[in-house]
Amino acid sequence: MSYYDSIDELTLDRWEKAQKGDLTAIRKDEIRVSEENDLIAWEALNFDYMEKFGLSRKHIQFNVLQRRLLMLELDYFTTQKGVLKNDIRRVKKQLETFFDEDGNKEGVSLDETLIYLSKFMGYRLKKEIVTVKEYYLMIEVYGKAN
Repeated sequence: MSYYDSIDELTLDRWEKAQKGDLTAIRKDEIRVSEENDLIAWEALNFDYMEKFGLSRKHIQFNVLQRRLLMLELDYFTTQKGVLKNDIRRVKKQLETFFDEDGNKEGVSLDETLIYLSKFMGYRLKKEIVTVKEYYLMIEVYGKAN
């Protein structure tokens, strides 16, 4: 298979890149890949995450923005009102920067979280080695311990 199909094997650095819009990060190799397949694989990974950990507040907010964009685009398609173009651009920009660390409203970046988890676990955690599933399980354990 040319894509990661589970968060059990996808490393945290690739997950972070994909959340920022670089879906090529979820490719295992360059065989049978395309932008359309990138999107399909990304949706499958998100579904896998939601199945295992549920929706976070941040993901719910992201889905609300996606729905808002879809409704605006449908509105524009049917009415051709030029004023909707500005709203569409604004919502697209919000979606593009939604997972950026600068826009992180929760105050703690992925790297900072890894530092705390490393102290808790007693050894250094690396984004290139820790899988997405391991990371979220560690956060759950850390939350229960504190």
